[in-house]
Parts: sequence; C-alpha cells; structure tokens
Amino acid sequence: MIFSDNQKDRDLNISKETKIGTIIVLAVVLLIWGLNFLKGKNIFAPETEFIAIYPRISSLVEGNPVYINGYRVGQVTKIRFHPDSLGQIVVRFSMAKGTFPLGDDTKAMIYSADLLGSKAIELVLGSSNVFVQPGDTLQGTVEMELADQVNAQIKPLKDKSLELIQSIDEAVRVVQTILDDEVVESIGSGFESFQRSLVKFERISTNMDNLVASNMGKLDDIFSKVQSITTTFNNNSEALTNVIQNLSAISDSIAKADFATTLNNINDALNATSDIMMKINNGDGTMGLLLNDDKLYNELTMAAIDLNMLLLDMRLNPGKYVPLKRRRKVKELERDSIFLWKMMNVNDQIIDKTRRDTAQ
Repeated sequence: MIFSDNQKDRDLNISKETKIGTIIVLAVVLLIWGLNFLKGKNIFAPETEFIAIYPRISSLVEGNPVYINGYRVGQVTKIRFHPDSLGQIVVRFSMAKGTFPLGDDTKAMIYSADLLGSKAIELVLGSSNVFVQPGDTLQGTVEMELADQVNAQIKPLKDKSLELIQSIDEAVRVVQTILDDEVVESIGSGFESFQRSLVKFERISTNMDNLVASNMGKLDDIFSKVQSITTTFNNNSEALTNVIQNLSAISDSIAKADFATTLNNINDALNATSDIMMKINNGDGTMGLLLNDDKLYNELTMAAIDLNMLLLDMRLNPGKYVPLKRRRKVKELERDSIFLWKMMNVNDQIIDKTRRDTAQ
C-alpha cells in the first residue's frame, strides 16, 4: 500500500516536469516564430533567395521589405561587400517560394519607402518569358534619393536665377554707362529742346487762333456757299438722277457693244499694215523698190534732171518749140546757162554712181 502511494506521487511529479518543459519549449518556439513574424519571415513556409549587386545601397539594412507593385513579397536577409574588393555591395533577399515568377530582365530597385527615408526594394518586372532560378542574380538599380530629386528639380530654377542675376547685373552696368555726366547733360539739353518745341507749338496754335478769328467772315462765306451748293444739289436731285441714269445707260450701251469684233478688225488692219510694211522693207512692189532700190531712185533722179534740162532748153531756145517767142534779157540767159551747167554736172555724177552700182 505504501509502495503504490509512492508510485503515484512519482508519476505525478514526472507529469509536472513534462508540462513545464513542454510549456518552455512552446514559449521558445512562439518567441522565435513571433520574432520572425515581426520581421516578415514565415519560418514554416519554404523560401527562395535571390541576389542583387549595387554600387551603393542608400542606407538599406537587413530586414527591409521587398515589394512587387506595392505588395510585400519578402525581405532583405543579408548584406555583404562583394569579394572582388571593388566596393560593390551584395544584397540577398528572400521570397516565399512560388510567390511570383521573376523574368531574367527583372530589376531590383532600391527606393525610399516613405518621407522619413526608410529604404525598400521594388522588383520592377520585365517582359521576358525566361524566368530566374533561386540563387540567381538580378540587375540592381538605385532610385534617386529625395534630396537628389529636389536638387534636380531646383537646378533649372537655380540656373535661371543665376542668368537673371547676370542679366540684371548687365542692365545695371548699362544704366550706369548711360547715366554718365555727358549723357545726363545731353538728356538735359534734349528736355530743353523739347520745352522750346512746346513753346513754338503754343505760338503756332495762338497764330492759328488769330488767323481763324481774323478770317471768320470768309469762313462763314465759304460754309454758306458750300451749304448753297448742297441745297442746289438737293433741289436738283431729280436732274442729277437723270444724268446718272443717262451715264448708266451709256455705260450699259458701251458694255453691250461688240468690242470683240471691233478689236478683231483693228487687229486684222494692223496685221495687214504690218504685212505691207514688211513687203516695203523687203523691196517688194513699187513702193518697196522706190525705198530700197538705189537704181530706181537714180533713174528717177536722172529723169527729173532730163526734164529740167528740157525745160531749160525750152527757156533758152523757145524758137525750137514755140514760134515768135520774145527774146529774154541777157542776165536771165546767163543765169539759165549757169543753172544748166550745174545740172549737167549733177547729171554726170549720178550717171557715174549708177554705173558703179551696176558694175558691183
């Protein structure tokens, strides 16, 4: 009886130790799970790890989240320097296995997740159909920080402000150059000239007022005559209307006239005249020969000379042609003899010229 009671107490003690141990183990497990849960890591779900290499990470630390289109899919697990000793940084981040397939052109971009400067990684998906495997390296990029973005936005404004300040400085220099003593003196002289011009204009206006006042009667007479002419026009409006109608009828008649036929006739006449003048210039016809053929001109000249000699012979020897003609005075005979001699010389010259032209 005593032995059975001791056995029961031993079994009860063992069960208490087991319970305490079990509770401690569960507490540790819950603690570890809770810590990893707070870090965004599920120790009960399998994960895949990827690598990205950056020239700088802008204060990225282990445990920072990883997003795809704003949805958290993992976290940064390890950050180390690259073993090539060039200063590049290797960042490892994990994702729950099977979360989302990543193409080989996916970029892991470090960016500012909030205004306080907390960093995160955004996986910028590409269009490639070739997917990466766990442990592969993605292309790493770093977004421009807020200060850099502000500087990039302010830089154009800063440049324009500097240009504006330089322009103002140049304008001030120009004004200073303009407003030297000589220029100021010239400006003063210009104002004085302008003032004198105003005085002259005032005198001219005064003279015009006096001229108008002195000729007011003439102006009244002119205006009255103009009014009289206007009244006359008004009183004879019917006659003026008839005149205008007549002029309109004349213009209509002129417009209806067959100007085309008249112009064609004039054109034909001008063409015929042009043909005649062309023939004359070419030496066709009597008129053309007369104007262009020296031979005909010379023959006509010789005929005229022969006629003059005949008439002169009739004057010198009227008895040959008209009987019982009175004799003339001696002076008239001498004059006629001299004229005959001159005409004979001219006739000889014309005959010689005609022979030379014929020989040519």
